[in-house]
This record gives sequence, structure tokens and C-alpha cells, in this order.
Amino acid sequence: MDALTNTAPDPVSMPLGVGVGVAACIFVIAMAVIMRKDVKPLTLVWAVVFAAFAGFFAVWCALGLCLADTATYCICEFAFAACGILVLQRERFVRRAKSRLDVTDPGNQAPAGWEHARENEANRTMKRIGRFTWARDLVLLAIAAFFAMLALETAENPEWTSIWPPYIVWGYLLIFVTMLALYFLGIRRGVLPILVTVVCLVFGAVQNFLDHFKNAAFLPSDIMAWQTAAAVSGGYTFTIDASLMWAIAYAAISLCCLAYIIPVKSNAIPTKVKVKRVVASLACFLVLGGGLCANFALIDYQKQFDIYLNYWDLRNSYHSRGFLVAFVAAAQDLVIDKPDGYTDESAKALQEELAARYDKERGTAYAAARKQFAKQQPNIIAVMNETYADMSVFEELHDGYTGTYVTQELQRDKGTIVSGFTNMSVHGGGTCNSEYEFLAQSSMEFIGRGMYPYQQFHLSNVDAMPSMFRSMGYATFGIHPNFPGNWNREFVYSALGMEKSFFIYDFDGARMFHDKVSDGATYDKALELIRESDEPTLVVDITMQNHGGYDSGSIAAEDLTNVKPDFGTADDTAQLNEYLSCIQASDKDLKALIKQLKDFDEPVAIVFFGDHQPSISKTINNELFPDEPEMDHAVRIMKTPYFIWTNYQVEGAQVESELESSPGFLAAQLAEAIGAPLSDYQKAMLVLHQDLLALNVNGYEDADGTWHDPNNEEPASNPKAKEAFDQLQTLHYLNVVRKL
Repeated sequence: MDALTNTAPDPVSMPLGVGVGVAACIFVIAMAVIMRKDVKPLTLVWAVVFAAFAGFFAVWCALGLCLADTATYCICEFAFAACGILVLQRERFVRRAKSRLDVTDPGNQAPAGWEHARENEANRTMKRIGRFTWARDLVLLAIAAFFAMLALETAENPEWTSIWPPYIVWGYLLIFVTMLALYFLGIRRGVLPILVTVVCLVFGAVQNFLDHFKNAAFLPSDIMAWQTAAAVSGGYTFTIDASLMWAIAYAAISLCCLAYIIPVKSNAIPTKVKVKRVVASLACFLVLGGGLCANFALIDYQKQFDIYLNYWDLRNSYHSRGFLVAFVAAAQDLVIDKPDGYTDESAKALQEELAARYDKERGTAYAAARKQFAKQQPNIIAVMNETYADMSVFEELHDGYTGTYVTQELQRDKGTIVSGFTNMSVHGGGTCNSEYEFLAQSSMEFIGRGMYPYQQFHLSNVDAMPSMFRSMGYATFGIHPNFPGNWNREFVYSALGMEKSFFIYDFDGARMFHDKVSDGATYDKALELIRESDEPTLVVDITMQNHGGYDSGSIAAEDLTNVKPDFGTADDTAQLNEYLSCIQASDKDLKALIKQLKDFDEPVAIVFFGDHQPSISKTINNELFPDEPEMDHAVRIMKTPYFIWTNYQVEGAQVESELESSPGFLAAQLAEAIGAPLSDYQKAMLVLHQDLLALNVNGYEDADGTWHDPNNEEPASNPKAKEAFDQLQTLHYLNVVRKL
């Protein structure tokens, strides 16, 4: 889960950067100290915020993590200092406005008839103040929204100025109207609109970091995964480039504008008028908020703005349509659509028909294994190995790299029943979705691209693999040597049917590799659980060893591979070898596990697959296969090896090698291979798997190995495979979507 780091050609030197940053910080703080008696505490806080911006970059520069060029760095530091000085003047500005607009109450010396004159003058004062504040606040909100938009759009997209103006204008209006609505909710103050600027900056920064680390786009569903992002971010070095520094400077200017939106108070305005103002402000908020909700609910952004959400690289949509417009379109895409013509009755009838077909066509071969399983249930170790992939699919990396232990040796082992490649729905990250597809017998193609079921849905009603084996009398355990809050696993595992789960705290003193708990340590834990259990045991092992980044320098020189491809930079090669060294260590631990199980005194079955390829494979793919068809290009980086292996002879076992599959099929394939009871849904899936070898978010693969895009084939080039795809979607809706 790495990426090639983008570096500026001439980053600011450390002494200059630190000096400028410290000077800007000290200057603002000094001015705040000098003016402390003339301004309110909140204004001082504002000044400290801008001083903190300047100081932060000084620290980042001292750490060597600021990659902005000298001109950008100095201009932005000047902007932070200028904002800090300007914000200290805001109360002086308000006092001047009040002195010009307000009236003086003559008190006890008022002449006769003063009350009537006072009321008239109060009304005139109110109107003067109202006109002034309206003009001031609208101008400031408009400027603040503009710079907030710049903070969002420029953080990762250097070519944002080439976006067709209507898209930028619409994105700007969304930000402006949202700020205006919050302005009214805050009773015409600039405090709540600050949230809009902060969100714009955070979204822009997240997209910037994702671009550097994963070559990926920030999706709406990523918002639900912020805890996981924070937990796994320790493996990366967070640098700030020129574009992100500009974005932060733009956000600072936006905040400075909002700081000036404070009420001009006047004793001349009666209380009842102030109450009316509050009511009117809340009414405006409701109108604007309702309009925004209607905009998101009623306007189809994909159609209205001609957006094609290419989830293969959603950054292209962000770059061509603007981040905000494309992001809203992606958010609207989260709804799980019901298949055309779907009814529960027709879906159940289809499932029964396909299950009967399974019994007729494959029931005899399955019966022998089923009879054996009824007498003795094997223990099961289900391993989803972090970033385990076979990079030999990239022309052997032009250096004779032959691949992994799984693809080169284990597939020929006499205990291997099924082997081949799985076709994943994620690349470089999003591990939880691979895990979800496998455990819930589902496909992200039918859930929706860019969604995270672990974060978005309650999964306890889904017929997941752990709950199914638990109903057969199995003890069910989960292993993941990382924090339990990652992807909500501490709750999801229980919902999916795991009786107990073991996380990072349960691996104190465990063997480490690549600064992570080793694969071998998790295998030892799995065997320990099997030995200690009086029941047949299912252990779901989600490993962590191979997690990125791959520039950690944490692997000893004698353990590093020495692959020397004739493409890419020296940094590319170094990251590639650190990654391949992780896979080499995984193979060593897996080989040791297989050897140990061959002498184990209990029957054990293993189902094993990699969750996704590393991000660097996208760079390699683009380097080696630049001109091939888009679908062929896309699916290559989504393949990982898988196998089903047993340490005992399965009656009637039919060996299948080089069989394409997907994570959603693996539970059914495992159950069939060892003779475990099959649900009608699993029987139907196994029948459809004959015509539909694999599917992921890119499309589906037919029996001839050809990939198809279900959304862009009219008519389908393989009607039989398309029919199987449609039927599987119907059954998936019946068995999975309805239960979410």
C-alpha cells in the first residue's frame, strides 16, 4: 500500500525555511502581545491560530518534510503572518463601523417627545447596521468561499484551471450557499462557516496524501473509515508539497475573512427587533438548508454534469469536473439499486432452480466428500494474506522473477484441491472490502463501488461464512494483528459469527517482520486455537506483515531480494524489493505451516488468498503495458493467488488448477471441496461459476477468460455469461442486500 513519492525539484532549504517560518510566527505573536489590551481574548486566539500555521511549517521544514519550493514557501508564510496581523484589527474595524452607524442615547436629559424620535432613530440605525453588515458579510462570505474552494481543488489537482468553468462555478456555489446557511444558523456570525473551510482543507489534504501514498482517489465512503486511516497512517511519511502548502494558505485567507464576520452591536436596537432578527436568520437557514438537500436529492450529478465515474481512477473525474461536483456524484452512487424486475418470489424460484441443477450436475461428485464430512469435520484456517500478490504477471519484472511459492510449488502439491487467481475489487488498499467479499459471500460490484460495508452496514443478518460454520458446531475465531477499531472489526467480526477475536494486544512479544507481526506468528496462534479447542475450529486469519509502505528500511540487508528491473527509478526498485522481500518472508512462513500440517494429528483445510496487489503495481502496469485495451489493463492489477489445501485425502476430490475466481465464490468452493453442507445460495453460485468465472468492480469474466463491462455492452458479447451475471446479481440481492 505504498506509492511513489512526488517531490518538488527544488524544495526550500532547511535553514531558510525554518528562519522564515519562525520569524513569521514570532512576528504575529509579538503583535498579539502588544495589542492584547485592545482586543478581546477570542481575537488573540485567532492570531495564535495563524501563528501556529507559520510555526507548523517551520517545524515540518526542520524535519525535512516540507517539499515546497522556496518562492511558494516564503509567499505562504507571508500570507499566514498577514492573516494574523489583519485579524488583530477586526475589533477596531467593528468599532469604527459602530461609531459611524450608531446613535447616542441622551439619557435623563432627553427632551419631550424623545421616545418617539428615539424609536425612529433606532429603526434607522437598525437599517444602517443591517445594510452595512449584509454588504460586509456577503462580500466576506463570497471571498471566504472562493478561497475555501481553492483549498479543496488545488491541493492535489495542479491543472484545476483547465476545468470547464460551469463545473467550478457550481462547486463554488455549493460552498458559498453552505457557508451562507451556516452563517444564518449562527445568527449571522462567521463561526459556523469555519467548518466549511476546515472540511474543504481536510478533504483536499486527504486527496493529496492518497495521491502520494496510494495513487488513489478520496471516496465519499472513506469518511466512514477515518479511524482506520488514522490507525494505519503510521506506516507512511507525511510530506507537504507546494500544492498542499498553497491549499493551506488559501484556507488561512478564508478563515481570516470569516473572522471579520462578527456582529456590530448597538444598544439602540430594541430587544423585539433582535428577536425578529434571530427568527428571520433561522428561517433563512431552513430555506437554504432545504435547498441544498433538494439539490443533492433531486439532481442526478452524473447526468447533469456528464460525469463518468471511472472507479479505476476516480482522480480523472475529480480533475476534469472538479473535486466537489464529482465527489457529490460519487456520493449519490452509494445507493444499492434493486435489479430490474426483482421480486423476492422470482429470486427464490431462481435460486431453487439453480440449486436443483447443482444437485443434478454436481451432486454425485459432492456426495462422497459430504459423507466424509458428516463423520469428521476438519479444522479450517482461512487466510487473507495482506498484499500477497504474484508480481511475475508483469513480464517477470524483466529480471527473471518467477513468482510466489503458491503459484510455483503449492499448486502442484498433492494436498491442493483448487488453485488459481482471485480477482479483487480493490487495489493498493481497502483491505476490508476483500475481507467482506470473502466472509459475506458477496461482491462489491453488486454493493457499489467506493462503499465500505464494514463501516456502513450492520452485517449480523448476513449468512456469513463464520456464522454458517458456527451453526455446524464449529468454534469460530478471528485473528488480525492490528488495532480492533480498524475497519470496525471488533464489532464486525462478532456480527459475522466469530465467537472471539485476537488483535494486536494479543501478540505481545510475537515474531516481527517489516515492523509488523509476522505471518508465522499468526499461523502459530491459529494452530494453538485448534489444539486447545474440543470442537472443530474455524480460524479466520487476516495477516498484517506485508502492509505498506515499502520505504521503511526495516528489513535486514540479508533478507532483501535483489530484483533489478530495467524500468523505473532507483526509488521504484528499492520499494519493489522491500515489497518482494515481504512476500518472500510470507512464502517462507506459509511453507513452514504446510510442512507442519502434513504431520499434524488432526484434519485441517486451508483456504488462502491475497487481499490486493501493492500500489506500486499500478505504476509497473502503466510502464509495461501502456497501450493495451482498458479492461485488460485494469484487471491485471486486481489478481492475487489463491488455493484450497487439505492435510488429508478428501473423498471424491476433483482437483482444479488455474481456476479463476473471486473472493465471493471462495466460501462455497471451500465448502464443496471438503464436503461441508451447502446452502441453496452456495449451490447456485457454484453453478453460475461455470459460466461466470470471476467478477469485481471492473466487470465479469466469462468461461473463455474474456472480461466484460456490464454497463457498456449492448448487446452483451457473451449472452450466456451476461445471463449468469444478472442471475447472480438477483441472488445476491436476495441473500445479501436485503439483509444489510
